[in-house]
Amino acid sequence: MFLFPPIDGGKDLQELDTTRIRSFFHPGNLITFGTGTLIVKVGFIGIGFMGQVAHLDNYIRTPECEVTALCDVRPRLLKSVAAKYRIPRTYTSLDKLLDDPELDAVICCQHPSNTFNLAHKVLSKGKHLLTGNPMSTRLEDAAKLVKLAQENEIVYGVSCLKRYDIGVDAARTELNRIMETGEMGALLRVDAHCFGGDWINEIRPPIDFPDEPPPEHPQTSYPDFVKYDAKPAFMEYLTVYIHNINLIRYLLPQSELRFVHALISNRNQTVSHTTSFGADGVPVCLRGTSSNAHEWQEETAFTFEKGRLTLKTPPPLRMQASAVVEIYRSDGHAGKTHTLHSPRLWSLMLQAAGFTGAAAGIGGFRAPGEDCIEDIALVEEIFKKGKLL
Repeated sequence: MFLFPPIDGGKDLQELDTTRIRSFFHPGNLITFGTGTLIVKVGFIGIGFMGQVAHLDNYIRTPECEVTALCDVRPRLLKSVAAKYRIPRTYTSLDKLLDDPELDAVICCQHPSNTFNLAHKVLSKGKHLLTGNPMSTRLEDAAKLVKLAQENEIVYGVSCLKRYDIGVDAARTELNRIMETGEMGALLRVDAHCFGGDWINEIRPPIDFPDEPPPEHPQTSYPDFVKYDAKPAFMEYLTVYIHNINLIRYLLPQSELRFVHALISNRNQTVSHTTSFGADGVPVCLRGTSSNAHEWQEETAFTFEKGRLTLKTPPPLRMQASAVVEIYRSDGHAGKTHTLHSPRLWSLMLQAAGFTGAAAGIGGFRAPGEDCIEDIALVEEIFKKGKLL
């Protein structure tokens, strides 16, 4: 399958092949991109590591999107990145960026401690917005963002890249079919883990000037109930394992995920946890830690009476990879495993196409703020009621 070529300083963006249409079906939603029609003009707030490699590259590659403006407080970085991607306007002032009359939407790539204040300004200006996950460090602030987006009738999306992984789509389709037909019997339990590892996968490094460091993050606004010794664990859970919670909810859309119990430790400054949930009477266990493994370790398994479906999700920054689905069936005497390999497409690239389409009024975004706020609510409940070891 055709993938967009790498972008480099010597390549004329107009020479990229934008005439090929690549379409693939997702349950309830057809995403088509590559037509070359510019329909949404986008600005970026923050062009550091994640801003460049995870988002900017992909919006540049989305033909229906035109990145017209960048905003960052580092002038040398701003000038260099704008030159590389031939972006016409740069700003060191957020207010000036948001006053740009041509701007339709904004991608805000910021540390969680800074996201709420910036997102609130963007939504107040009536611009469509995509932020990182989490959307805020406090549930009450997240609720304000959702309300503001609804009042202004604009798209507010959260970067939950797994929802745009076509391997995840395959798993969701198979799960729905298995549960509808009852061919594997009842769903007995769900087990997920994220043990970390190499999540960067030698992705091409961004433009960087070591002598021009990023500004210090503002002081993080934690929920009042999060005590000092729990803050590192809370922040890691909110930035890492919230993605696993979001994925489980996405794969079980008809079930409400309810918190039951959690054991959380921060031994040797490494956060580890075992968290238990319930989903319509089905036990759900999420385990996590941060290891120094050479490969990414993340799986979500659904065990049925007569089989199991296991979803293996790739490292977030592995560009040509999709989740792998393994389906095991047993008749009690013998078993068979079938593996589904989806086309190798980067979920962050597909997310860029999805947000661009949603901002243009073509379909909905898969991770809207009004849904993702449920993840923050669950994380807060985990740290209110869980046990810190």
